[in-house]
Amino acid sequence: MTTIKVLTDSSCDLPPDYFREYGIGVVPISIRFGDRVYLEGVDLDRNAFYQKVNELGILPKTSQPSVGEFAAAYRACAAQGYDTLLSVHVASTLSGTTNSATLAAQEVAGEVKVIPYDSLSGSAAMGFMCVEAVRMARAGKSVSEIVTRLNEAWPVGIKWVGEYVRATINTAEQRLTVWYQPDADSEWRLLKTRQFRISETAHDLLPAFRRNRTRCRECWPD
Repeated sequence: MTTIKVLTDSSCDLPPDYFREYGIGVVPISIRFGDRVYLEGVDLDRNAFYQKVNELGILPKTSQPSVGEFAAAYRACAAQGYDTLLSVHVASTLSGTTNSATLAAQEVAGEVKVIPYDSLSGSAAMGFMCVEAVRMARAGKSVSEIVTRLNEAWPVGIKWVGEYVRATINTAEQRLTVWYQPDADSEWRLLKTRQFRISETAHDLLPAFRRNRTRCRECWPD
């Protein structure tokens, strides 16, 4: 039986509990402030990042994970018993990350099957792709079925389904649309639609997906 692991890079913006809940592996990008280099999410979290920007008055430089770092992450997953890795990354038009992942996949080809996937997006949109991929893998779908689903989702985005809330992110139009159900027997109703900035993260968007419809309405005042 194929065991699938979903990995991504740290430009994927999901709350920490989502990475834990869905078991998504993360290969961190490097962030350089002057002579100091940090690994995003490892020795530099979000709060520390903004603190350094304020203290130093400069914007850092970033670089994608190296081929060696990807290869090490893939080998670690193989050692845990996974035989197929779906490595979902920030758009190749924005970063060389997918290229590094592809070269690493070739390096470990005799050890584990790795499928590098260019999300054509980043931030929250890429995060929802990873969540969808994990949910499908847990439902017994093959990696080819998962990739097909992700391909179909672009550019409309991933539909997120909750108990009383569902939403779509159209990454091309940068539009988030949310529907809700008053109860399980009612028809879905449009709750809210709005533009979002590419710079927004899942931390900004996920409150709209809370299962409690009352809390959801509080997050989306008219």
